[in-house]
Amino acid sequence: MDTIDYKEFHGIVLYNIELNGCLNGVYTNNDSNGMIFNEIARRKAGSNNSIQGDYVCSYTENGNVLKEATLTIAETNKTLNRNYTFVWKDSKGQRIFEGIGFIMNEKQIAVYYKKA
Repeated sequence: MDTIDYKEFHGIVLYNIELNGCLNGVYTNNDSNGMIFNEIARRKAGSNNSIQGDYVCSYTENGNVLKEATLTIAETNKTLNRNYTFVWKDSKGQRIFEGIGFIMNEKQIAVYYKKA
């Protein structure tokens, strides 16, 4: 198993999957000094009923700085139907974070992420 370089950026997000398909999350990372922040990911029009699809998201960072990004979620394992890739992009379309998510129950998904 590869070892984790704890000097590199790593984080976790726990999302509640809302009835309207949007994601309401809390996250932390090794740059946050132990603080927990919020992220809201709103499903774009035309997405289907699964968690897969495109989202517009807003999140706060240190100093209560509000950031915006797009988020794309895709299924990674069609057999299990419970593992997903997450890619966040800035307004210029550049990848800023990428991660892998695991459905925890019918209403939550946990995501490990890092800088792209």
